[in-house]
Order: sequence, then structure tokens, then C-alpha cells
Amino acid sequence: MERNCVSTRLTAGTKDNLHVLESGPVLYVVTLNLLMEYVGLDVYLPAEEDIKTSSNHPISPLVL
Repeated sequence: MERNCVSTRLTAGTKDNLHVLESGPVLYVVTLNLLMEYVGLDVYLPAEEDIKTSSNHPISPLVL
């Protein structure tokens, strides 16, 4: 996955479903595996100096 010129390696099993969502500067990656009954959540935050004060942002799917 690449966002703002930063690459991140995402790993998942062959039966996992990945969902990538963003809310303002925050990126959420949800991994679901219904067969193994687990849910994973990774949260990616920008560097503190890159966070700008703003109003609330709705969470929406990220188009890669």
C-alpha cells in the first residue's frame, strides 16, 4: 500500500478480507477472516507535525 509517498507492506492470508478506510489523516486497515473467526485492526497515523486541527471527518473507504 502506498499513501503520501510512504509504502507499507500489508500481509494477509489467502482467505482474509482486507478493508482500507480513512478518516481525515488516519488510515485504518481491517482484516477479517470468518473461517478462523478473527478480526485484525491496524491504524496508521501521520507524523505528529503533519496532523492539522480540523473538524471531524467521517470514515470512508479508501480507493487504492
